[in-house]
Formats: sequence, structure tokens, C-alpha cells
Amino acid sequence: MLIDLHTHTRGLSWDSDLSPDELIESAKKAGLDGICLTEHDFFWDQDSALELGRKHNFLVIAGIEINTDDGHILCFGLDKYVYGMHRSHELAAHVQEAGGVMVAAHPYRRRMPWHPEKEDEYADALAKIVANPYLRACAAIERYNGRGAAAENAFANHIVDALGMPGVANSDCHAVKDIGRCATEFLNRVESLEDLIEELKAGRVRPALLAGDLRLTTHERRDYPALPASSRHGQSVNDMGGKASMTQEQTESLITDEMRASIGKEGPPTRLEIEKTGVRMFARAVGHTDRIFYDEAYAKSKGHRGLVAPEGFLGTPIFDPSRPACGPGAPAGRGGRLTRALNGGSEYEYYGIDICAGDVLTAVSKTVDIQERKSSLGQMLITRRETTYTNQNGEVVCRSYGTGLQY
Repeated sequence: MLIDLHTHTRGLSWDSDLSPDELIESAKKAGLDGICLTEHDFFWDQDSALELGRKHNFLVIAGIEINTDDGHILCFGLDKYVYGMHRSHELAAHVQEAGGVMVAAHPYRRRMPWHPEKEDEYADALAKIVANPYLRACAAIERYNGRGAAAENAFANHIVDALGMPGVANSDCHAVKDIGRCATEFLNRVESLEDLIEELKAGRVRPALLAGDLRLTTHERRDYPALPASSRHGQSVNDMGGKASMTQEQTESLITDEMRASIGKEGPPTRLEIEKTGVRMFARAVGHTDRIFYDEAYAKSKGHRGLVAPEGFLGTPIFDPSRPACGPGAPAGRGGRLTRALNGGSEYEYYGIDICAGDVLTAVSKTVDIQERKSSLGQMLITRRETTYTNQNGEVVCRSYGTGLQY
């Protein structure tokens, strides 16, 4: 029995082009036996999902894809969001209490090494994700994601093999072209949410690849032993706050004890105001011409609460003279003798909630990874940070992932 555990629809997932009816009819044509609706941090009502199923004579089960500090997790058995679910260990506790089940989605996200062709870097990255306890709290891991590149799915395969856990395959569809590329085969018949949870917990599932281009080549399947990072060299710090160790060749680490201790710890909150002038200036600077960024009456006529903050604009920090002058993306610390710094870029993940002029956001940052590398510029310290932005109503509206380079 083929079920796609990971799908998105228009309106509830801001980045999907699919209507629920279009998704279901396309899944039927692709030969699937059922789908799970797993919107980004948005719950489908089980009764609405069942009604869709009756309308199309097709198995439709409601789930959710929750964005956590450790990655995206598909959850089945929950019916409401509780603050704190963005922390994977708290989410796992809620799922267990509800008698539900979790599946790790696209585990390669933000985990792939920068240079996958370098075996030591690949093995380090693999060892770090395998050591993350959130994966073991899941019943299964996406071995294949229909929208993932071959190298990404290969990395996911190595994660599943290293942990010896059940693997699944899902389309993660956002458009018609995504549907039917892969699915999860259930060895027993599933007719309800309860059946789905039971079969996932029992591990009676396996990936079904329906698109030939998802099959990995021998080269992509190459073995990388999941050895501890410390057994090879002392350049990585575990995402969960583990300590770096040094080889005889490298007698001094750039990573201080204070920096190691900062990994995973949230810093003090920063408040940011979304002001009309800031919205207009940012929109003008990046070349936006839509009037929702400039004309408040027009923006409200289009259903927004006020001027809409363009993507990338998350307000201006409210100055507090009693605090150090650093914003939410400030680095964890200096690398001792390193005197130069570069912005390695930022990535933003939005959750479909309007950010408008008049809003006040609270930003909380934490360092998620620190690495040291040798480069043509000499020794380099690479710091990766994650910042969560919450609005005045307590809703998470955005997460940003930034990289800082010191050399």
C-alpha cells in the first residue's frame, strides 16, 4: 500500500501551488493509495481530512510538518500547536503523550558538508547528525525526498544506514510535477490515522521509488564510516554542544571553551520594531514596486493589517543603552588572534504569517555550530547561528540561518 506521508497545499502552506483536490486527484492518477496532509506548522482538522477522503474515495490523513531547532519533523496524532514545540525534545514529549509518531523529514537540510567530495568532511557531518538524539525519537527517517538532489538523498541514506532505523520516501510535493515521484510502502493495510501510527511505530514500512532518477548510483552510495569527529581531527564541534579535540599536529584550537559552551544556548531576546518608514525604505532599496509595501490603505484593501514588511526586512532593533550593542545575529565570540570577519550569508524561512508595520518582533539567537578550517587565507573560524522571530501574539513568523567567517 503506497502512501505519501509528506505533502503541502496552497493556502495552508505558503510555498505550495496545489489545491487539496488537485493534490488528491494527481495522487490517484500516480497510483498512490493515500496521502497525508502535512502543512508547515499548520494543523488540518481530522474531520476535514476525512471529508476530503470521502469526496474523492481516497485515503486522506491529517498530519503536520513542524519546524524545530533540529530540523523539520512530520508528526501524526497531534491536533494543536503548543508553544515550545519548536524544540525537538519538547515536541517529542507532546507526541508521546498524544500516542502519536514522528518522522524526520529531509534530514540533510543544513547538515550537508560544504565540500561533500572530501571524505573527512563528509564523515564528520554524518557523525554529527547521527549523534543528534532527535532522530532516535522518530519512528522513521526520510531516506528519499522527492524534491531532494541525488547527493542530498545519498546523505540521508547514509544517516538511515548508520542508525539502522526504518527509512521512508515521500514527495514533499508543492506542485503537480512533484506528485508520485516516490512514496512510502506500508506492508499492512492502513485505513485510518491509528493504523498509520501503529505501522510506523512497528517499522513495517519501506521506501518506494516511482521515478527512476531518484535511484542512487554506486558512487553516490559510497561508504563513509560514521566515526566520531574526534577520531579524525579536531576541527568540528558537535551540534549538541560536544567538545572539539585536537590532534598532535594541531596544538592550539581557535575554538575557546566559552565558545563551545555557547553552542545550543539561547541568548537574550532582542526586540525589533516594524516601522512604516523602514518598510518603505527597504522595499524601495531592493526594487519592489507592489503598492502593499508603500500604500497602507491599498495594503489593507488586499487583506493585510497594514504595510507589509518585504522578505528580508525584520525590523529595527530597539536600542537599549544598558545592553551591549549587538543584534540578534551577533557571533558567539572572537577567534582569538583572528582580526577579520566576513558575512557568509543568511537564509530565511517564513511561516506564512503577515509581518506588518506596527508589529514588534522578538528575536532569540543561538549558535548551532562552530568549525575551524584551513583556507588559502589561513586558519578560518566558521560560526553558524539560528535566530527565531516571534511576533507580539507569540507566533513564530520567521527563522533565519546565518554564517559568519573569521580569519
